[in-house]
Amino acid sequence: MISKLEFGPFRLDAAKRVLWRNGRIVALPPKALDLLVALVEQGGDVVTKEELMRRVWPETFVEEANLSVNVSALRKALGDQAGGGPYIETVSRRGYRFAGLEPKAPARPALPTLAVLPFIPLSHGKDDAYLGAGLADALITRLGGTGHVVVLPTSAVLRYAERDPREAGRELQVDAVLEGKVQRRGARLRVTVQLLPRPRPSTRT
Repeated sequence: MISKLEFGPFRLDAAKRVLWRNGRIVALPPKALDLLVALVEQGGDVVTKEELMRRVWPETFVEEANLSVNVSALRKALGDQAGGGPYIETVSRRGYRFAGLEPKAPARPALPTLAVLPFIPLSHGKDDAYLGAGLADALITRLGGTGHVVVLPTSAVLRYAERDPREAGRELQVDAVLEGKVQRRGARLRVTVQLLPRPRPSTRT
């Protein structure tokens, strides 16, 4: 059962049977308020006229016109939603539904995290150390722009050059570490890379 609900400029306290609009109480006939609560509690599902009449007028015989009158009073008090359309919708030959509940956006799955370590130079030219860091930086920029993975910035990984990649992964608390090696042969470069998942803690006791 919904006890409190906010929609548009309104706030409904179902337990106390009070409806506010922008902080002011909305004057509603008691049965119209009961009708609103009955619709809201169904979370946007269609409620048949028969079910509404049983909820709003329990153990009492009333004509369907009473339901129509209270629906009309409720619509008049609520007005239309900001995007247009009534808060109370008529579903032909079925009943009514409360249309003021905004659908929740599906939760986004957490993106995996990745650390790209400076590539280790296998040759020993004076510029090779800078080459390894430059290749890692370029890869960080490219992978970070895909939107499919969170890549740590270059400044966070520079001190892990030539460190054990799995140890680096544990300290950086990322899901995986990418390590690479680069070798210069004349005007050609040979690059090898390896993706290593972070070891999971042992569950053994």
